[in-house]
Amino acid sequence: MDKSKQKRMSLDKGESGISAFEWLQSSNKLIICHLALFFFSIQRHPDCKGRSRYPTLDLLTPALGSETRIRVSSHHGQPETPGNLSKILAATVLVLFLSAFSQPARSITLSYSGADEQVIQIVEQEPAMEELTRQDETGGQGFRKKLAKARKAILKVLHYHGYYAGLVQSQIHPDGVDFRLLPGDPVNVSAIHLGARTNEGLNILTTAFALTKGQRFTHQVYQDAKQKVLKTFLNAGYLKARFVATQANIVDDNRSAEIQIEIDEGLRYRFGPLVIKGGADYPEDMYQEWITFRPGDYFSHPKLLKLYRSVRKSGFFASVSVDADPVHAEEDRIPIILRVKPYEPYSVKLAGGYATDFGPRGRLSFKRYNVFGTAHSLTSDIQADLRQRIIKGVYRVPLTNPGNRSYKIYATAQTRTLPDDVQKLVNLGAGYNDSTDKNAEFTADLAFYMERFSSESASRTVNQYLSLQGRKHWAFLDDVTDPSQGFSFEISAKGVAEPLISRFSALRMETNGSLFQSYLNGLFRFQSRLQLGYLFASKDPGALPNSFRFFAGGARSVRGYGYQKLAPRNAETGKIIGGKAILTSSLEAEIRVYENFGLLGYADFGGATDKLSIENLGFSVGTGLRWHSPIGPVGASIAFPLRNSTEDFRFVMTFGNL
Repeated sequence: MDKSKQKRMSLDKGESGISAFEWLQSSNKLIICHLALFFFSIQRHPDCKGRSRYPTLDLLTPALGSETRIRVSSHHGQPETPGNLSKILAATVLVLFLSAFSQPARSITLSYSGADEQVIQIVEQEPAMEELTRQDETGGQGFRKKLAKARKAILKVLHYHGYYAGLVQSQIHPDGVDFRLLPGDPVNVSAIHLGARTNEGLNILTTAFALTKGQRFTHQVYQDAKQKVLKTFLNAGYLKARFVATQANIVDDNRSAEIQIEIDEGLRYRFGPLVIKGGADYPEDMYQEWITFRPGDYFSHPKLLKLYRSVRKSGFFASVSVDADPVHAEEDRIPIILRVKPYEPYSVKLAGGYATDFGPRGRLSFKRYNVFGTAHSLTSDIQADLRQRIIKGVYRVPLTNPGNRSYKIYATAQTRTLPDDVQKLVNLGAGYNDSTDKNAEFTADLAFYMERFSSESASRTVNQYLSLQGRKHWAFLDDVTDPSQGFSFEISAKGVAEPLISRFSALRMETNGSLFQSYLNGLFRFQSRLQLGYLFASKDPGALPNSFRFFAGGARSVRGYGYQKLAPRNAETGKIIGGKAILTSSLEAEIRVYENFGLLGYADFGGATDKLSIENLGFSVGTGLRWHSPIGPVGASIAFPLRNSTEDFRFVMTFGNL
């Protein structure tokens, strides 16, 4: 007799090392025992005249994690004698005692070998494998059916990955099943037959079809290749292209694949006239800057998408839509309808926040759109907190590709309270802004500054200088307000030359970078941050304006230290004067504990210094909670400085992004 068959038969008889107690705990046998207890403990009623008449009793048996209801009914409902009732009660107590020892259903285990890890992971996720693990024992008709279903599911996975000659072996044992996957040789493409209605269509099909002769064949690669073909025809203006025939034959004992693809590309469409609906107050030539096609050009979805993104990104319109429906085509020309809804001429925005360093923060913004009907804009901002007050006005003049490139003229007045100084600054400037790249922004400015500050040589110094400055910012983030994945990087430079209205020459350079990672659908979040900066100056850094010097410390720098207190001090007065270099870094880990709430831990390191030495830098660790609210992250934590501090800890709280 076949050994595997012998083994299955012995399992059915309970002779494969299963203890008597385990045998008793299986659901069917436990129910039989309960029934036997009832029939042996309940006597027939004396008035039943030979017929079986038993009292009604419901028993819930907790076997296999489910409820099995056994009902014994009385046909006549005669009253029971006290003796019978006592026996019933005794039997019930005994049954409940045995049920208390019954265990919940056990699951059989499955193991896999013979294939790579990726294939095995997909096999484990198959529903048929999950159904098989729900069995309480490796035997019986139901188990054999689910085992056959599982083997078919494994073969299906092997076929999907290109192993059409694959085999599956299974070895059954009392605790589960060991599957051995024998993928065999992978299937390779042996022949490709392509066909189209026109020579032009055939050329596009030949170029677009990604599979080549001799390449490994898998179902996913085959489907991706077909999708790429349709997308290529769509982008080329063949909006009604469709497959006439698609076939992949596995031949030569499941070792090679012959592919046949035929397509009917249909009519190739062209762009028709462009009609703009809405936004009549804006100049017509502004729209022409966004349009990269002309009537009569072959229709292209990428060009249409570029038009939509450019208009949407311009910031002039509350809503944007582009319609291009072949149903409305005249012959091969598709009319394009651009619908825009401009913002109201005036807008007012109010924002707020809180940070340990600044206290409550508020910002009021006013914007005037389409000034004089020229697409120019005027913006004014007022920002205030416990440490600084800023008033700023900006007038923007759009250039080519409006909204993405522009000139600006601006003026700023600022008062800022530093640890040992009060800085007052006024500047007038003109600049250029380019945000054509959706992930990057570049700005360049020429500005005149008048800055009042304290220096080592005088209690109050007024400095005037003309500065040339530039900044490049990259952001590849999943969410600008509260990122969980991606990175951002920024580099900036600010230079002053002594002959140009200045008493000093200096070049200030700084870089900032942040990296965000999340795992297990946001359960774990990690963030790292790095800041580097250096000041090249013709004079001692202590004699330069505060806007050139570096300061570190605070809720958005090295937590655990006071706001901008990690910086060099004047040797005589002890006042913080800032340094010519800065280095700060941060590592942070967060685990979600409930919905949008997370528990975080972090370590911060760095400081501002004149001499790069580990002894001049601070180091702190902290822990706290963070709420990822709809308006941005809200955090509260306690930071512990480990060196260069007289404080034991600092409470750090941030609210919103301002």
